[in-house]
Amino acid sequence: NRWRYNTKHVGCCCCKMLTGQLSLTEINLATITCIKAVQRHHFFENRAQTDQNAAAMFPNLSSYLDADGVLRVGGRLALSDLSQNRKHPVLLPNNAHLTLLLVDHYHRVFLHPGPSQLQALIQLRYWIPSLRRLV
Repeated sequence: NRWRYNTKHVGCCCCKMLTGQLSLTEINLATITCIKAVQRHHFFENRAQTDQNAAAMFPNLSSYLDADGVLRVGGRLALSDLSQNRKHPVLLPNNAHLTLLLVDHYHRVFLHPGPSQLQALIQLRYWIPSLRRLV
């Protein structure tokens, strides 16, 4: 949103450009936008298919689209007291560049944990098929 706002008002003298540190809302919105783009590219052939076939794509995972349009994994934890991200992790393809960046990010941020610990940390928020091969 910040980039879009700044490019739209680049020559306008009455509007200030948005600068400074990104807010948590901006970071979360950018994350959701990237995830949706990757999911759309890897899981759906066209945009209409996202609404119709989200559950049919991965029947064993009880997948569904959340309110933001992000494909999530359902399951038995729906009635638990866990957070939304823990109950229904975001489904990401294992062959996407974003997924590789995410694994590398977790590896660096958590100070190079072992494969099992890295996998557990990632699975707190994301569901990546065949994740073990990536870590």
